[in-house]
Amino acid sequence: MKKTLMLLGVIVAVMGFSTEASAKKMMIINLDKGEMPTDVVGVEASLSEEHATTKGGLSLQLEVKAKAEGATSEGWYVGEYGSVKRGVWDGYEYLRFDVFNPTKEMLPLNITIRQGSLKLDSPIVARPGQSTLELQIAGLTDNKGAAFDLTTKLKAWNINQYGAVKAKSVLFISNIRLETDGDEAAPKKEAPKAKGKK
Repeated sequence: MKKTLMLLGVIVAVMGFSTEASAKKMMIINLDKGEMPTDVVGVEASLSEEHATTKGGLSLQLEVKAKAEGATSEGWYVGEYGSVKRGVWDGYEYLRFDVFNPTKEMLPLNITIRQGSLKLDSPIVARPGQSTLELQIAGLTDNKGAAFDLTTKLKAWNINQYGAVKAKSVLFISNIRLETDGDEAAPKKEAPKAKGKK
């Protein structure tokens, strides 16, 4: 009986280790090490210690400025185009990033991903305060339903806000990463639209 219990204990321990080992994470842009998006349009981007969600880390402060008093911006985006440093996303389940929205209003954003002729635009909303936004990339398809090949490099990705944007908008983004939660036994589902997490 003792040997049986010991054997069960070993099996449980091995199973626990296997599940833990299968969870993984990769920073797309390592802000904490001073990396910056290479494709920045329509917004002033700088590194900041404010509202970073990694211990002792940095956030990306984005400030939208209108061209004239009372005017609106035509939109902005930050990300990478043409040369995506960590562009092979195979083996990960989610694209996630943390957002601090200092306003009292819901902030509509968009995630855009490109590969060859494929393009995905996935709407997402940042609620007031701190939140984590995510896009499931397992089984990722473009706007027309064609599948991305995540075993090869992406052409581009960005976080953006199109259309009229209020003057002097400020947003903080941190911990931009790919993750898998380690539940490999669960069947993969069709990738849903991006969503926010409290």
